[in-house]
Amino acid sequence: YKNHLSELEENNLYIQDLGYFVLANFKIIHEKKSYFISRFRYNTGVSFNREKDEMIKHLSTGLKKCQSQNFSTEIELGRKNPIKVRLIARRV
Repeated sequence: YKNHLSELEENNLYIQDLGYFVLANFKIIHEKKSYFISRFRYNTGVSFNREKDEMIKHLSTGLKKCQSQNFSTEIELGRKNPIKVRLIARRV
């Protein structure tokens, strides 16, 4: 498993289960100009634009009130070495 990203090429899409949520791997994928999809681990540090602050703080209630089924915004994932990613949330 440790070398599973060695063959990743530019514009590849890497899909993984929450059990493999590793920020260092996301950084490698990002540096290779590829993409990943993963569920969000609840205790992960997140930074975001102040304008989106209230929506993200109250994402679950905000999505219930939102007329759209989806919410999307750019965030920084991780605290020590953050990487810019797009957070996409879908009301279920």
